[in-house]
Amino acid sequence: MNKLTVKNMMYIALLAGITIVATFINITIPLGGGAGALVHFGTAIATISTFVFGKRIGMISSTLGMTIFDIIGGWAIWAPGTFLARLLYGLILGKIVYSSSNKLRSKRYQSLGIIIGGIVMSLIYYLWEVLLYHNPIVALGSLPANILQVIFALAIGIPVSIILNKNVRIEKY
Repeated sequence: MNKLTVKNMMYIALLAGITIVATFINITIPLGGGAGALVHFGTAIATISTFVFGKRIGMISSTLGMTIFDIIGGWAIWAPGTFLARLLYGLILGKIVYSSSNKLRSKRYQSLGIIIGGIVMSLIYYLWEVLLYHNPIVALGSLPANILQVIFALAIGIPVSIILNKNVRIEKY
């Protein structure tokens, strides 16, 4: 399906809201100089959204949800970096998983999409932090939090998506 319908916009809004809430469920890891890295469940929701609702809905809803979280959650300086990191994460995840119809249910392709998307996401966040802190060493401090988010996406996103895809029929967009 290639049309953005009212139903798809409703899914995007609903999933963006769920992503915001999941991102508010977080642990802040303090870094030097007043910086901090977040570990949250937003990446797992982004993954589930992509696997269950399709690459476009997953990418748009997770990008909007986590960017809005940054703006309303006190991390507004991060919003542009989050927008780019999450947009690319969703794009890469969707491209890998939906490159062929038989790959959607393959844990191998789902894992590959999460890992490659996670690497790109982590790189974008690292570069954003270097820009913010003017210190490439301090910027490395959030790498463990980004790795944990990718692990959460693997551990939560794949099993939940498999269950939902077996039990809920949603036309993917």
